[in-house]
Amino acid sequence: MTLPAARPPNRLRRVLTVAFVTVGLAAAVTVIWLRRDEVVEAMSRLSVLAVVGSFIAGTAASIATMLAWRALLADFGAPLPVGVIGRVFFLGQLGKYLPGSVWPVVAQMELGREYGVRRVSSAAAATLMLVVAAVSGIGVAVAILPLASDGLLAEYRWVALGAIPLLALLHPQVQQWLAALAARLSRRPLDLPRTTLRGVAVAAGWMLGGWALFGLHLHLLVASTCSCPEASLLLNTGIFALAWVSGFLFVIAPAGAGVREGVLVLGLAAVLDPAAALLVALVSRVLLTITDLMLAGAGVLGARGHAKTDLSRKP
Repeated sequence: MTLPAARPPNRLRRVLTVAFVTVGLAAAVTVIWLRRDEVVEAMSRLSVLAVVGSFIAGTAASIATMLAWRALLADFGAPLPVGVIGRVFFLGQLGKYLPGSVWPVVAQMELGREYGVRRVSSAAAATLMLVVAAVSGIGVAVAILPLASDGLLAEYRWVALGAIPLLALLHPQVQQWLAALAARLSRRPLDLPRTTLRGVAVAAGWMLGGWALFGLHLHLLVASTCSCPEASLLLNTGIFALAWVSGFLFVIAPAGAGVREGVLVLGLAAVLDPAAALLVALVSRVLLTITDLMLAGAGVLGARGHAKTDLSRKP
């Protein structure tokens, strides 16, 4: 399949993009600013190596998530270069700091248009990416936590139950059935791109790698707080996956704010005192917010090299 060369955005789209990025940046920076005193105190209690290592692991996990989205978009016939994908994905991710889960999808739809990607393809890939992330995260939590924690998964069994309908959405035939239903209800044709099980599997593989890196991100912070052998990398991976999915399912919380931290504190209660667990949850949130800001900035800078690039690719 051949994609058209990147098109210059019209003036209205450029203004809307700048406005969206500005609001997203402001919301993300506000997350850090409102907790600046707590952050400074928390950072002083952790080793520099642990914080730096955790930041690197979190950044690598975010990149793995981006590559999962790229795999789905390529499966839909839009195999964009990594630099372009980084711009579209990470600028769109700023939308998660606004209330509601729809803003990253809307942003990726509009940003993708600059590179010849149909809105329906961007929306389908973004939506399916959220489903893949949620299902794989629940799978990681369900597989790990019964082995490493007593009762944590039972407290959040509703999260595990959410995997059942989400798992069905990963099947291409179910996606086409839902697209046909949406077309009938809206009384307009909906040319939804068709995914494949292989494309979903590749995306899931990247996400599993992402969960392992997110687990390492959390583990380095926990290990810097206490030298307790029971706080294993495996346990921390399961806790983070459960916390992320819980925040994702609570759609009215921007980026799962509050919900994710609450689950992290509860999950770490078996190995840390409440104050230390809250410290770890807070530092984790701040580091991942800084990661989002840094990668969005890299996306803006990297876009200059792709603005006039022909994105033609062989299937």
